[in-house]
Amino acid sequence: MKRDYVCRLRILIDSLPPIIRESRFLFLIAKILFDLPNELFTFREDYNNGLINDLSKFYREGSKHKIKRTAEGTDINSFCLRIIEDYIENIKPTSVLDVGCGTGFLLGNIDNLLDNCELIGIDFSLPLISKKLSKNNFKFIQGDINYSLKQFETNSIDFVICAHVLEHLDNPKELIIELRRITRLKLILICPLEKPFRWGLNHHVHFFESGEKFLEFVRSDYRSSNIYDSFERLGDCVYIESLTEN
Repeated sequence: MKRDYVCRLRILIDSLPPIIRESRFLFLIAKILFDLPNELFTFREDYNNGLINDLSKFYREGSKHKIKRTAEGTDINSFCLRIIEDYIENIKPTSVLDVGCGTGFLLGNIDNLLDNCELIGIDFSLPLISKKLSKNNFKFIQGDINYSLKQFETNSIDFVICAHVLEHLDNPKELIIELRRITRLKLILICPLEKPFRWGLNHHVHFFESGEKFLEFVRSDYRSSNIYDSFERLGDCVYIESLTEN
C-alpha cells in the first residue's frame, strides 16, 4: 500500500469515537487486514507499565516481534518527499545522512538528484536498495542509532534526515541533541501526528497530537536562535532547521 493511502487510513481510523477506536473488535479487524501480532494490542500499556525494557527487539532483522511493513518502500509521504528533494536540489550537499533509513528508499531518490555525494544510512536492518546506489559513494551502518551517531565528528554532515524514528525511541531528545551536533547545514525531522490511543499499527511510544506539540518538543531543550520552519500534511509534521545562515 502506498504511504499516502496509509496516512489517510490512519487519519480516518483515529477520527473514530474512542469507544470504537480503542476496542479489541477494531483491533481484530486490523489484525486480519495487516497481519498484526496479538501483542500489539497491549504493547503501549506494557511499555508504560515498565514491562518492556528493550525496544530494539521490535526492529532487529529476523525478530519475531518485527511488524511487516504496511507502506511499500518508505514511511515518508509524497508531500514530505517533495520538501526533502527541493532542499536537496537547492543546497546540493556533499554529504547526506538518513538516520533510520529503513529500506533505503529515500537514499535511492537522493542518489538520482546528486553527483559526487557521500550518502550514509543507519538502521538495524540492511536497506533493500543499497546495492542499487551507484552515482554516489554509499555507506551503511547497521546497529543502534544513538551509539552509531556518537562515532560522527561534530558538524561533519551537510544534510541530516531523521524520519519516523523519534516516536519509536525511549529517549528521543538524546537523539535530537546528537543530530544537531553532527549537522553542518540542514536538519530535517519528520514525525507522525497522532493521539496516544490504546493500540496502533506500530510500536510508537511517544505521541504528538499536533504540529505545535511536536515543535514544542523539538525546541524545548535547545537554547539557540537557529532558523527553522515546519509543514504539516497527511498527518505528518516536517521540521527543517538551518544550522548556519544561508
